[in-house]
Amino acid sequence: RPAPAHRGIRRDVSQAQASCWWVPIRQQALVEAQAIATAWLNQARVAPRLAQRILLALDELVANLVEHATPAGASALFELRLVRDGDLIILVMIDEGAEFDPVTAAVPAPAASLADLAVGGRGLLLVRQLARSATYRREGGRNRVTLEFTPAQSAPVPD
Repeated sequence: RPAPAHRGIRRDVSQAQASCWWVPIRQQALVEAQAIATAWLNQARVAPRLAQRILLALDELVANLVEHATPAGASALFELRLVRDGDLIILVMIDEGAEFDPVTAAVPAPAASLADLAVGGRGLLLVRQLARSATYRREGGRNRVTLEFTPAQSAPVPD
């Protein structure tokens, strides 16, 4: 693992269809993670509709990290892993932020009207709906979220 002071993105390739990057948690992380994942999904020849679901879930998870994982001005990294095993695509994100389980965290109840619609929390619901499965573990002071995607799953894809 690179030293926390590392400011750039680092990549470690361990297998032909598995890659790992360490990305700084900062505003640009949204753009950086999308660029990394898009390039990997294209190289892995993942179908466009499946790639769209993966990228949308990734965007929601990274946005939560940027907003909540580190105090303002703190330097931190998150680990992004993408693995292809046949038709199965696995996305793993690991961070050292405060303990937070996006898989079981409460989401807002449906609003009766637009005026009653609360801001926040709906991204987590979206992530759960986009992935075939989602798991969370806290180990060694680190959050680990694992999402699995397959082309055959019936998750909705926003237009």
